[in-house]
Amino acid sequence: MLVRESYWMAAASLSSRALEGCNKFRSNLDVMRQSHEGWMEWRGPFVGEWPTVDWDAVAGRIAKLEERVEISASALLVPLSGFKKAETLPDFFGQALGTSTQACFDAIAFDRDQQVAKMFPALFAASLAAFERLRKELKDYPAKTSAIFSTEPIENLMELSGYAIIYSEIGPKDTWASVRAVWDSYPGAMNDPQGFAKWLATVMKFRGNQFGIGPGDLQRSSWKQHFEQDMRHRGWLADRWSRGPWERNKKEGHPSPVVRALLRGGDVFADISDVFLVLYLLKKVPAEEGLITAKTASFADALERESRRGPEADDYDADGVVE
Repeated sequence: MLVRESYWMAAASLSSRALEGCNKFRSNLDVMRQSHEGWMEWRGPFVGEWPTVDWDAVAGRIAKLEERVEISASALLVPLSGFKKAETLPDFFGQALGTSTQACFDAIAFDRDQQVAKMFPALFAASLAAFERLRKELKDYPAKTSAIFSTEPIENLMELSGYAIIYSEIGPKDTWASVRAVWDSYPGAMNDPQGFAKWLATVMKFRGNQFGIGPGDLQRSSWKQHFEQDMRHRGWLADRWSRGPWERNKKEGHPSPVVRALLRGGDVFADISDVFLVLYLLKKVPAEEGLITAKTASFADALERESRRGPEADDYDADGVVE
């Protein structure tokens, strides 16, 4: 009802509280389960049936509720982006953007392709709006500071798009199809695809050449840590702590050259945004523009090698180069 009546801030506040409630309930669910199991042991013999709890079903219901709230919250992004910040009110737009960005990563990583299809279009538009808003708010700051802070939402979009490509290569869901459709349909991409791609590549080259920790690096590092753990669990990335000195590069070869190039040498050497840059964005910009960093070029070279060699080869040297 709040959304139908265009009470955007009230809807944002309610969705934030709902997500907080889901998170707290899920965090305490294991404690509740353990307490219930202890009570079941304590109760002793009793004639008749005692009530039972399907804890997995409860967790599933919470997960579905959380997904519905996240999708609803993403629908508030574009309307909220039109409100100016007020000192007496919370930054509902910034909070909703941060929550939706994390929720979109979770949906990609756990193959919830329908959620990605519903969330990413609004997240895409809101991230570009956030860039414009930050650029205006920081216009009196030093140019470098303004550029670093204002382009944070842009890097998040590219990072998420890179994860969509990787997880689609892994399967079974194809979240990249929904994400790519949004990039392809953006007016800037349709009206001036080369100019739009050149601007985005310039942004990433600028950010890639900066030293130090960026404002959003902590969140993106947590995404990368989850991805690395996932790849180790699937057997495509060796455990750096338990492997022996002669087992550095022994791992199963994935059929996808994209996955093999990213996991070359037993580690994730590239940023996930490089996957998006090489496989999508830089294809729209002439190579002579020089909008590629050494790190991105390294992934592009690895991808070319992996496309030639196939998944059965295992003759890496220490740097992931085929001998």
